[in-house]
Amino acid sequence: MPTVSVVTVVPCGGHHRLPEAYRSLAAQQLPPGWEWQWVVEGVRNLAEAGLPDDRRISLGTGPRTAPASPNEALTRAAGTLLRTLDADGLLPQGALRRDVEIMTGHPELGWCLSPGLDLLPDETLGAGPDGPPAGPIRPGVLADGLRAGRLPAQGTTLTARTDLLRALGGWPDPAGTAGLGLLLACEAVAQGWMLGEPGTIRCTDHHVPLTEDMVTAALGRVAALRRSGWRWQSPPALGRFERQLGQSSDPQWSYDRRVEIHSAVNSVLREADDLVKRRTGNGCWTPPGEISEGGSNIGLATAARVWVLDRLAARIDAARAVLDQVEHDCRAHRETGRETRGHSDRDTRRNAEWETGREGVEPTPAQVAQARA
Repeated sequence: MPTVSVVTVVPCGGHHRLPEAYRSLAAQQLPPGWEWQWVVEGVRNLAEAGLPDDRRISLGTGPRTAPASPNEALTRAAGTLLRTLDADGLLPQGALRRDVEIMTGHPELGWCLSPGLDLLPDETLGAGPDGPPAGPIRPGVLADGLRAGRLPAQGTTLTARTDLLRALGGWPDPAGTAGLGLLLACEAVAQGWMLGEPGTIRCTDHHVPLTEDMVTAALGRVAALRRSGWRWQSPPALGRFERQLGQSSDPQWSYDRRVEIHSAVNSVLREADDLVKRRTGNGCWTPPGEISEGGSNIGLATAARVWVLDRLAARIDAARAVLDQVEHDCRAHRETGRETRGHSDRDTRRNAEWETGREGVEPTPAQVAQARA
């Protein structure tokens, strides 16, 4: 199932707002077929953090010997998209849905940001720092802002392709820089997008004073990435075969069987291509070893039969045998699977009724045969 992994890094003693963050996450409504995973780093016990026993929550299990790192959470992220969420942040209604929709609707995008809201002391919401205009983010605008002494956005609302983040090596930033280095690296190699609606509610001020060393390191990484000429490209959408590959023992999804099919068919095509090339300038077929058609028509017909029809027939027969064997093995696997699962005729009829949407209605013999197949 498509998943968006929400990553939260909890500083020492910073787990008190996690129950609120969980409630805001549980209230999210995602596009049909999507689910979320919450990867929390810096917490080892759900009860101590005030979190419920939810299978969608992933906690670190190793010993805590160093400050929590988002890169440890990155190793457990199961989603194709990754969203950051501060330990004291909340998700406004619809935030994850908007992120998923913009990223799935624009496969050329590598990342996106959204504006934030600040939770003020009187419990009202105020607008956070300004960001780029809504829409495609002009390449280099974040790095240019940093050079001018004012970063126009922070990485606390970053949603990115998980593969892009892994290709960039994750977060290079020291603690407390709000994902500055990774955000600028994403901008250097991939197109970004700024959403118009808020994507987070900040419960504390996340303004980070950047030192000269931080700025130098971040801009140096940007320059190195641009000099490399590397640009991230969204991988092509996988077809059903690629999605099923390695997930089933059924030969219909076997990579080796697919290679057999391609090899058999390619042998026919190579043979045909070789024959097509054996033609004279006027387009007539020429027997091997002859410059032009010669001898009697009987001789030419015999050469054509031996060098064309028989050769193609042999390749076609061999390819047909491979295809027949693959289809036989796939059918045998399906029949064996039915016996193993113990499907009865009554189950088959029930499946046929379900397929037609008419439960309780006697299916036709054709519908039963289709359900059995």
